[in-house]
This record gives sequence, structure tokens and C-alpha cells, in this order.
Amino acid sequence: MFKPKELSSEYKEKILKYFPHAIRGDIVTREVNNILQKQNFTHENTLFGTSCCPDEINDFVTNFRTTWGNIFPLAGLGGIPFTGVTGFNAFSSHKPDNGNLFILFASHIGIDELGKLGNIIRRGMTKKTPTCGSAITAYNQFMDKEFRTSINQRDDEWDEQQKYMETIIEQSLPMITASPEPLLTLTEVVYDVIYKKILKIIPKDFDGNIALLGGIQINTSKDFFDYFLFKEFKIINPKNKEEINLQNDLQRAFNRRI
Repeated sequence: MFKPKELSSEYKEKILKYFPHAIRGDIVTREVNNILQKQNFTHENTLFGTSCCPDEINDFVTNFRTTWGNIFPLAGLGGIPFTGVTGFNAFSSHKPDNGNLFILFASHIGIDELGKLGNIIRRGMTKKTPTCGSAITAYNQFMDKEFRTSINQRDDEWDEQQKYMETIIEQSLPMITASPEPLLTLTEVVYDVIYKKILKIIPKDFDGNIALLGGIQINTSKDFFDYFLFKEFKIINPKNKEEINLQNDLQRAFNRRI
């Protein structure tokens, strides 16, 4: 069984340069699970879903499987919940009787050992590859003048998800290109879209508790632990218009470990 290694102090410093509050993924998993269990979210009464990019490097997502069991994937490329309203309805219809839903949603970006954003070396490979490939590919294409003039002339019938990613990037291109770190801003843009779409596909009259954990997954090269920057952690009940903010609880749990 594969067991990830801790980062060297130099590698960790490069990650914290861009994400000062990022925490090792397995620690996030453990503390989130502890907090939710205190809120009566258990393996028996909770169904776990994700809106994260299907890139195999995102094994942080699978760390939750040990506690919550099966995973219902809501997302396509980039982590955007392309399964939409129908996907959420299917997901919610599978929850245990009188039970809960738990959704992890995140954009992601790679950082290699040299501190370069957007690329990592994957297990079994020597060549670096882009991460998130969908978002970075779309961004790079818009830096190509020929692509920008031909984008509306393509037949994308079998690439609708990437076409949607291009639409997202195009709308935010001035902000991304003006940023001192365009790939960081790109990752934030994708996260914001994921979060807004998650809230959009949840019916306002949904009767039940839904735990939402949102953030950015920081992918590392080869055999090292990934890191996670959490941005949202709460329990909502749309029908009752109730919300329990758990961000302070999670931050206190992290502070005890520092």
C-alpha cells in the first residue's frame, strides 16, 4: 500500500510561500471528520460526495473514504459540478433515511520541488505535467493569439466541459493576466465558480443537513503528502434556512497541531 512521505522543509516552505495557511491533507481529513462526527455525522447516516477534478493526483479526496465509505462524484474537469441539478438530486436521493450529505469541493494546483506553480512530476514519470491541466490548458490557449481568433469556429461537441472551462477563463482573463501570479488567481477563479455552482444545484427547499468543505488542493510531486487550503466549512439546512459555521472549530484544531 502506498504511503506518502512528508515534505522536506525546503519543499514545504515553497508551498507555504503561496498558501501560508495550507495544512497537510491527511491532517485536514482527520480533523474535519472529528468535527463532523461531533455534529452527528456518522458513517451510517452520511453519504459523501465530491466536486473535485477527476485527475488521479487528487488522492486527498480518497482519504475520506476510510470514514465515509462510497463517494458520489459530482464533478468533471477542473472540479466543476457538471452533473448539475440532476446529479445532485441523484446524490441526495441515495442518502440514508433521515441522514446527512457531506460534499467536498475544491480546485487544485500543483507545486513542484523547485516551487514552480502549475506543474508536478507524477509517480512513475520523469516529465512534469500541468496541474490543473484543464484550467492551465485553457489559460495558455488564451495567451495564443491564433486560438483567441479561432475559438468560436471550432466544433466542440465532444469537448463541452473544456469549452465551459474556456468560457470561465475568458470571462476572468483581465484579472488573471493582471495578477503577479496568474496561475494562483486562475485557481481562485475556478474555486469560486465551483462554490457558486454547488450552491446553485442544491434546491432551496432541500430538507436535511449538508456539510460543505471547500478549498484548494495543493498537489505535490511523486510520493509526498498533498496539502489543502480550506476556505469554507459549514453545515447548512436549506429548507430551515439554518447554518452552522465550523471554520473556527477547524482552525482551532489546526492551531493545536502547530
